[in-house]
Amino acid sequence: MNKQLLEIYGLSVCFISTACLTIFSGILLYSLTELAFPQLMQSSPIPYSFPAETEVTTPQKSEQGVNPFIPKKTIAYSQRISSKSHLSYARASAIRSIIRSLIVILVTSLVFFIHWRLAKHARNSTHQL
Repeated sequence: MNKQLLEIYGLSVCFISTACLTIFSGILLYSLTELAFPQLMQSSPIPYSFPAETEVTTPQKSEQGVNPFIPKKTIAYSQRISSKSHLSYARASAIRSIIRSLIVILVTSLVFFIHWRLAKHARNSTHQL
């Protein structure tokens, strides 16, 4: 096989690997930031503090019967659970993205180094002739 073509092939694969490494390193850094600061990285911001109590008007039974306008203070439990589940989903999504990025970076790094050595070996063989 032509040593110059082998060198060009090896360097071309290294160039593509470098582009993949750059892209997935950026995705990895973004996912790490999302894991560290989930409230700041979400498209719809989650409030830092939840309202402790919410005014809700519910029908209440009293001695005179049912009065539908007696206010009852309740904790916004469903809102709190919804926000917590949203945060846990965002955290799990960030962890999956980190693992995916690390796998791609590992495989791409191996491809890069194998082809870099191939191109280096082809270049040394070409210059010795």
